[in-house]
Amino acid sequence: MTKRGPRPRPDELKRLTGTFRKDRAHPRKVKDLAGQPVMPEFLEGRAAELWHQRLAAYAARRIAVRGSERVLAHLCCLDAALEATWQRGETPTAAMVTAFRTLASLFYEPPASQYGATEATAAPSPYDEFAEHFLGEPAPSPAWAKLRALHARKQ
Repeated sequence: MTKRGPRPRPDELKRLTGTFRKDRAHPRKVKDLAGQPVMPEFLEGRAAELWHQRLAAYAARRIAVRGSERVLAHLCCLDAALEATWQRGETPTAAMVTAFRTLASLFYEPPASQYGATEATAAPSPYDEFAEHFLGEPAPSPAWAKLRALHARKQ
C-alpha cells in the first residue's frame, strides 16, 4: 500500500520556492535524461501547439520532461479536446476534467501546486488566456491575486 496524502514535491521545486530543508530531502531515484524531448508523431493541430507552449513553460520553470513525452502528449490531447468541447458550447464531462487535472498536476500546472513560488519562479499559466476568452473573466482572478499578495507579505 502506498503512503497516504499528497506526493512529496521534488527537491528542485522546493529550492525554487524557498521551502527546501536538508532534513526532509527526497533524493531522486530516477536521473533526468539528457537531450530535448521528442514530440510523439500522433500529436497534430491544437495539441501540437499546446505541446510547444508547455515545453517552453516547463523549460522556464526548469521542469524536466524528457522520458515523460507520452504523458505530456496525452495531457496536450486532453487539453485540446476540452477546449474543443467548450468551443462547441458543450460542457465537458467530469471524467475529462478530472483526468486533465490529474495529468496537469504531474507537471505542477495547477495553481495549488505552485503555492509558495515567488514571482520570479512562478510562470504564467497557459490557461489564463483561455479563461479570459471563454469564461469572460481576467485571469488570475482577484482572489488568486490577493492570495499571492498575502503570501508575498509573509516572506
